[in-house]
This record gives sequence, structure tokens and C-alpha cells, in this order.
Amino acid sequence: MTVQAVTECQAKGISFEETFRYQYVISKTASSLPGFKSRVVDGFLIQSGKDLKVCDLIDGSGAVIGCFLGVAAGHDGALIDGQPIAKLDAGDPAFWKRFAEWIRHVAGRYAVVVTARGETRYYCDAVGMIGACYSSETGRIASSTFLCTDQGLRFNPVFNRDEIEAGKAIDGLLMTEDETVKRLNPSFFIRLSDLSQERFWPLTELFEAKEEQYLDVYSEIIAAEQNIITAITSAHPTSLAMSGGNDSRVLLALAGPARENFAIIHTNINNYAGRRDAVCAQMTCEALGLRHATFNRSKSIMPTDLDKVIAQYQIAAGTVGPAPAEVRNGLVKRLPDNLVIMRGHQTNHLRGQYLPSAAKGRWMRVPWQVKRMDLLPRPVADMEAAKRFYPIIEGVVASQSKNANIRRAEITFIETLISTALGKLFNGMTHGFYLSPYNSRRLIELSLSFDTAYRFANLTTQDLLHLAEPSITSVPFIWEMPANLDDPPDHEKLVQKRLDIEARIERLRQLADVKPETEQAVEQGPDKP
Repeated sequence: MTVQAVTECQAKGISFEETFRYQYVISKTASSLPGFKSRVVDGFLIQSGKDLKVCDLIDGSGAVIGCFLGVAAGHDGALIDGQPIAKLDAGDPAFWKRFAEWIRHVAGRYAVVVTARGETRYYCDAVGMIGACYSSETGRIASSTFLCTDQGLRFNPVFNRDEIEAGKAIDGLLMTEDETVKRLNPSFFIRLSDLSQERFWPLTELFEAKEEQYLDVYSEIIAAEQNIITAITSAHPTSLAMSGGNDSRVLLALAGPARENFAIIHTNINNYAGRRDAVCAQMTCEALGLRHATFNRSKSIMPTDLDKVIAQYQIAAGTVGPAPAEVRNGLVKRLPDNLVIMRGHQTNHLRGQYLPSAAKGRWMRVPWQVKRMDLLPRPVADMEAAKRFYPIIEGVVASQSKNANIRRAEITFIETLISTALGKLFNGMTHGFYLSPYNSRRLIELSLSFDTAYRFANLTTQDLLHLAEPSITSVPFIWEMPANLDDPPDHEKLVQKRLDIEARIERLRQLADVKPETEQAVEQGPDKP
């Protein structure tokens, strides 16, 4: 049988090798996949696209214990590139526990096959952005739907195809648009021998911090993220996609000196909101002495074979839904080919983006969760139709650890909404390797540990930006810009915002009984370590 991904590409006259350049298949038997590389781990064949980074997973003793696919780095700044990992020892009776702790501190877009203690397992990044699909029918694990199956799309009857094709709804809840292909919950590993699954995160991890601990949490986030971004940008030509909002600005601030490593910092302008984004992004970069590129939609740069460009996205993503605007108008082609492209996903947990309010009683309700997941067109008028999703959500929630209940909605979205959205989007964007460098499980824990009301008021992001890079604290966000972009921002409001942030951080210092850094520097003296 021919893998459906190959059949789909042939039918549309597009290159399979280019369309699936960053994707992979894991199985017991080989498939004919043009241009794919192969390697074997414990009898399981790993086939990968020509531009997907692949290396051996090596423990501290130098033993090869698996295969690592994708781009990622640890909180310690170690790039995962085939070098021995001192924290891992395949001979350790507690190996799997220590492996789970190690992977908890790894950020990026990746999958890993590891064999130890008589088992071979598959793990993926914390939100499944590498794409983690599987089919019991073919026995394959792969990055997207059409690599899992040898047959045409058998549309999942749980979803409404017309709504998905129109872009009014998406699939989710660990299902794909094909009823025979499922998504792995990224908080579970899967045993390759029988495709059985087991949760490894979160188990006993905490999702609450006291106010007197906030500065320590910020410090851990800043140190880890600077290490991660430094490692990735030092090893790969990298772009940062900037908007006028919180998330990309957080990445730029947390990058520290590594922001000089970006090959390009850019903003796509698809509409009027994009123009406002570009102005804010430009101001942020100017404050840091960085160059900023703007890519504007124009008919002159639209691909002549636009139908094939859109088809390539849909086949690579495994969806009948529409391609994103930057694909439809050709802006994705403005970047140099084969860059690592960083996006600010998961920093949004710092501000509770997935919640309608800080009131837990509201966002714990299953009907609201169904509405929020975009499984049905908005506004959701037919709640009877929505009820078909209730038992599925309840089953997902039942598998979660009790200590994660305090952040139940967000954990559920991480496991069932984001894994679908990014698993499709990032695989569909075939001109570069998209990833979030802020998606380690530990960074997610830290981001969710702040009080919900504090996050919901966006105070967490403001604090973190000021602590990481105070020179951009007064640069306006898109919503702080005047209606007419030729008018100056409200300087007084921006100054007051900065004063409020400084006062809030001083209060946190007093709670933690921590002296300001300037006082510590004076006390130490310039020559003291």
C-alpha cells in the first residue's frame, strides 16, 4: 500500500519531499517515502524528512539509547544534538523517573524514541507541536494524519466537515479529521510494542506559588529561557516572528544577549491590525538597537500557483480546513528558506489567555470548555449538538492528576486544544521549522503558578518584561497605540504604567525580603564575586 501522504501529493502535483521535509514516521515496517532518511531503534524504524534534525540520544556513559527528532534545548542551555546527557543512565533502575524529570526541562519542537529497562517508548514536546498522531490500523506513529494511513480521508463523524472546511470550527479532543487516526496526549508516553499509553506529567508537580515566591519564579523563567534561546539561536539560523502583543515581546526580552543571534526579526502585515503590530514591533526593536523587517501583503508577491501552495499546507497539516492568511497571500515565502522560526506560544499562560475571567467556577464548566475549544462555530447556539463532546472532555479530565485540578481548564487545553492547533499549523508551514522555545513542562508549570487574577490582569507579563529588559517597559503594546498611527502614544499613561510596575516589584521584593539589585551591588563592591 502507498502511504496516503504520497498519494495526496501526487494527486495535487506537489513535491512530497518538500511538503513533508520536517515530518517523520515510526513503525515496525518500512514505507516508501521519497527523500526520507531512516534509522532503527530496538527494531523500530524511524523515517524522517530531509530537513528534520535527527540525532542519537546518548546517555552519560556514552551508550546510544534512542533517537531524538527536532530542535530543542534544556534549561541548562544544552542543545540536544547527540552529545551525551549526563543526567541519563540507561542502567539505572530509576531511569524512567529520571528521564521524565530530564524531559520536563527540555523546550522546543521534538519527538524522542528511547529504549531502556526492557521497554521502548515515544515521548513528544509538552504541547505536541512536533505532531504526534498514531493509527492502530497501521501501527504507525507519525507527525500528521496522512502519514499514518494508506487510505483516503475517512472523515470523523464527530465533527462537521462543512464547518471545518469553512474555517468556522476545528477538530480536537485528541481526534483528527480522519476517524482512524488519533492524537497522542502529549502528557503521556506511548509504548511502541503495543501502543499503550501512560501519563508521566503532571503527576505531583505544583501549580501554585505564593506572592513571596514570585521573584524566584521570575528568576527561574528568565535564566532558563535565555539559556534555551541562546542554545538554539547559536546552532541554527533563526527568525523571531514579532507582533505588537505580549508573547513575542516576552521572547525578545527573555533572549537577553542572544537576541543579537536572530538572523531576522520580522512582522507579517496581512491587514490593518498587522500594520499596528508592525509599528509596535519596530518600536520595540528600536529600543533595543535591533533591526526589524516588515513583510506587507501585496498582489505582486502572491504565488502564481496559489492553489498548490494552499494544497501543500492542507496535506502537510492533515486538514480540509483553510490555510492561514500568511500562506494564502504568500507572505511565508518572504523569509529565507529553512530557518528555525520562533513563535511566542505558551508564554500566553502567563496571562491566562485561555480563560474568560479569573473566576474558577466559570471556566471549570465543561460546556464553556467546549465553546472555548472552537469545536463548533461561534457563537455556539446549538448546545444540544455540543453535548456529544462532553463525555470526551470528561474522560480527558478523569485522567489528570488531582494536584493539576487547580489549573484544570488550562491543562485540558494544553493536552487537547493546543496539541491539535500547533500540531497542524507547524507541520503545515513547510518553508521553515516553526517552534516555541517556551514550551518546556517546567516553564508551563511556572507560568501557571501565579495567582489566576494576577495573570488575568496581565501583571505577570508586565513584571517579567520589566525584570528581563526594563528598556522596553514603556514601549506601547498594540492596544496602547492611538487609533491614528501617525499620532504619538499617550506618554503619561506609559510612564505611569512603568511606575506601577516598579512599585509592584518593590512590593514583591519586600514580601520576599530581597534587597534591590542596586543595593546588593553597592554592598558587594565592584571587585567581589
